[in-house]
Amino acid sequence: MKLSSTEAGRERLERVPKLVKAFRQAVLGAAVSGELTREWRGGGDAEWEESTLDTCGSVSGGLTKNSTRQDLPMQKPYLRVANVQANQLSLNSITEIGITEMEWNKTRLLPGDLLIVEGNGSLEHLGRVALWSGELDECSHQNHLIRWRPESALSKYVLFYLLSPDARKAIVELAKTTTGLHTLSVSKVASICINLPPLPEQAEIVRRVEVLFALADRLEARYQSALSSFNRLTPALLAKAFRGELVPQDPNDEPASVLLERIRAQRAVEGSKPKRGRSAAPGSAEEPKRRRQPPKVQAEAGEQAPLAEAAAQAPDPQPPRRRGRPPKVRPEALAQAPAAIPEASSYEDAVRKLEALKLERAGGTRQVSLFDEEPQPS
Repeated sequence: MKLSSTEAGRERLERVPKLVKAFRQAVLGAAVSGELTREWRGGGDAEWEESTLDTCGSVSGGLTKNSTRQDLPMQKPYLRVANVQANQLSLNSITEIGITEMEWNKTRLLPGDLLIVEGNGSLEHLGRVALWSGELDECSHQNHLIRWRPESALSKYVLFYLLSPDARKAIVELAKTTTGLHTLSVSKVASICINLPPLPEQAEIVRRVEVLFALADRLEARYQSALSSFNRLTPALLAKAFRGELVPQDPNDEPASVLLERIRAQRAVEGSKPKRGRSAAPGSAEEPKRRRQPPKVQAEAGEQAPLAEAAAQAPDPQPPRRRGRPPKVRPEALAQAPAAIPEASSYEDAVRKLEALKLERAGGTRQVSLFDEEPQPS
């Protein structure tokens, strides 16, 4: 098996959670529309009663938390928003709150109650709902959880209805948004519309949804197991590759341990040699030897005197001629001494001065300005 095949399998496997979620939503949509029990009814469209949550049950709020409650003598466990997830309760962290006798009688949870999240910063989590089945003997709830208690409808049917796409859309439309927080209220939750089939059909819908959800749960469990196997497979493949167990091996090849030992020995030898480019302490054995310059050839004593005399008699060397453009003359200098630059009186005069300049340069005489005055005959 190649690593590319493993990664391709992982990518396909990671699509499973989305498919399972879509499957659950499709089941809920079919359940509340009547399609899930069409054949159970004997065919035909569902003729269900249109109702609201406050018609088929009672809706109420919870306890408001404040500092004075810690002084009350009665302390009871209570549920917070963090304890209520979508279709499940998280009871790992339960705290107590001070409560009066009247509040306890009003907010005490009973099996079959539904708890609906009243506010959240995300519309996806607004209106999360879970069923209370009496997990604790005594428990209340805070005001950010709205409680629905059944009267003429099955709790699980209402639970599945509130989890369905149609109910989620209605909850989002009812939500009020202020300062980035989406909120519901007791009155808005009470006004949520619901289609109520007869109680026997409600029970059949609940049974079929639970069967299909159990199938989805098994799919999720198999997904988690497969994902764990994939997480172990990649390191195992790499380990086999480094051990040379993925391809047939030549029996004449030396073992990997021998090769590693030979590499270590070679590195040890190379490490003992002085490295080029590093400076060593003066006088140490690792100090690199410097190349000596070849000795200069000394002139004989008899030859030094004629050389010195010839150097003394030689004329001074001419300074090198400057190449390139002549230096620019600043305009200020021209403005300050305009009379210092003579001009030729005519074209013939300029040509004559040029010829004279050429002759002077050819004879090695001093250079003169092009426009100097002609020397007067003596």
